[in-house]
Amino acid sequence: MKYQGWNSNIAWGTTHGIDIEAKQGPNRWIIEVGGWQYLEDDPANSFVSLLGKVLQRMDDADARYSIALPDLEPFRRLWDRLPGLAKSRVRITALFVNPEGTVTERS
Repeated sequence: MKYQGWNSNIAWGTTHGIDIEAKQGPNRWIIEVGGWQYLEDDPANSFVSLLGKVLQRMDDADARYSIALPDLEPFRRLWDRLPGLAKSRVRITALFVNPEGTVTERS
């Protein structure tokens, strides 16, 4: 799949591995995705689990790393409560996706 110059491989459904791996020339972007079902579970535990997944994928010092979540207040609050030092040290961003598919990236 290609999006804004990024070629991506997406692990659909029960496929193991990185949820989304995108490449644009020499650039690489790893994204772990949390879906709407995370609201049915404890959002805080789901958020921490998603962070753990992306941290386990960090094997490329030059890659970008993100988590993707529904653009909902509980997930925005959890992201805002994550200390800035932690975000900057691991160079991670959050991608918030609204129901129309608009993506907002926050560092």
